[in-house]
Amino acid sequence: MKVGIVPNSDDFRNPGDRRKFYYYCKINNINLERAVFEKHYDILYLSGKTDMTYWPYYKKKNKYFDTKIIFDASDPYLSDPILHNIVRSIYFFLFRKSKYYDFSYAISFKRMINYSDIIICASAEQKKLLEKFNKKIFVLRDYFEEDIYDKKTEWEIKNNEINFFWEGQSHSNIEIFLLIKKILTKIKGYKIKLHIVTDKKYCILGGQYICFSTPNLLQKLFNNTGIEIIFYDWNKENLTSAAKKSDIGLIPIPNKKRLLLKPENKMILMWSLGLPVIATETDSHLRVMNSINSNWLCSSIDEWESKICLLIKEKQARLKYIYSISNFLKNEYSTNALSKTWDKIISI
Repeated sequence: MKVGIVPNSDDFRNPGDRRKFYYYCKINNINLERAVFEKHYDILYLSGKTDMTYWPYYKKKNKYFDTKIIFDASDPYLSDPILHNIVRSIYFFLFRKSKYYDFSYAISFKRMINYSDIIICASAEQKKLLEKFNKKIFVLRDYFEEDIYDKKTEWEIKNNEINFFWEGQSHSNIEIFLLIKKILTKIKGYKIKLHIVTDKKYCILGGQYICFSTPNLLQKLFNNTGIEIIFYDWNKENLTSAAKKSDIGLIPIPNKKRLLLKPENKMILMWSLGLPVIATETDSHLRVMNSINSNWLCSSIDEWESKICLLIKEKQARLKYIYSISNFLKNEYSTNALSKTWDKIISI
């Protein structure tokens, strides 16, 4: 079986590579190669960073009609405002990320969905949206094994000090940083430390251009709040180290349709690190919380304040939450459980 991949990053270290198909192939000893447009493959996997003005025509131009094309449509571009997708299309064309120009990136995205044999996405909510364009859609959860080598095992809060945790890409997330600031300044009577695991640089354009220091940005944003910022450059060692020093994971999401449609991956990652998590209420977060019969979700700043204070003060509530998480991950997120869906896709 010849397998080709158009990855998210040249070194396959992007989360969209190391947590998805690339990792599945690695643990199952499936040889793959970086895809070349003119070469024939039995399976062709196209990541979300694929040139969607070019690769949809792979079968037609080469007459490789027996190739199975799998496309990762996890990025919710179809939820973006029309203007965003128009600007994105211009940017991708000007910076040579797209070979051809489409008026809107939504047009490119829909074309890629229509021309693919199998679509993968990251949540049931995304699947419902994408089914309008392709019926062969599978929800694929991320593998986190390579990112986590240890986890938190002690949940005692000491010395009136509360350590909060957030991780993710820095780019375009200034609204999230400001929302965290708004939430944590409501928590009174404790020494607050915020552990942030992210990129060293904050880039305004495409995650690559017009960049400046993320630690400096964070210090300015949280200046005069009394909140101590502890910055970690993103790598798996720092991810685990920061999580083990933290008490509560935070996932605040600004009120934007595209962001609210994001899957529960960040919550599952923090749970896997051993952290109780409080998050913005979204459809995906609510679905997962219902699976453990808990509700640590918030729809207002006052709700954030009350639930954080409850989790801080009630040790039994923390332990009950952690116990529920442990059982859920064991049953739903084992490597075997995650691989079964990939096995099914490969065998179709």
